[in-house]
Amino acid sequence: MYLANFKRINEANLTFDIVSKTYKMLDGAREERTVILTERHAFYLNEFGIYNIIGNAAEMVAERGIAKGGSYNDPGFDIRIDNEKKYEYALPEIGFRVVMEVVEP
Repeated sequence: MYLANFKRINEANLTFDIVSKTYKMLDGAREERTVILTERHAFYLNEFGIYNIIGNAAEMVAERGIAKGGSYNDPGFDIRIDNEKKYEYALPEIGFRVVMEVVEP
């Protein structure tokens, strides 16, 4: 059972680059299934009552041009909160989360 929306890639299509210390997809690698942005209820709430904190859509942060959390278009090892995704223009896999504090009168 998957608990996040991300690009599933068969491990036979990955290789570890010792120099850059990163995983890379082999040329011609294909994902096991096509994945798209899902509705908010598609996965369980976390312990804070928040849906899709990682995966689904990477979220913009205060620093311009940086998003975190990975998206449906990133492989599983890239959907971490500490993973930075750089962007220069609008992309379907990057969004933002509205946060609001309710103040009682």
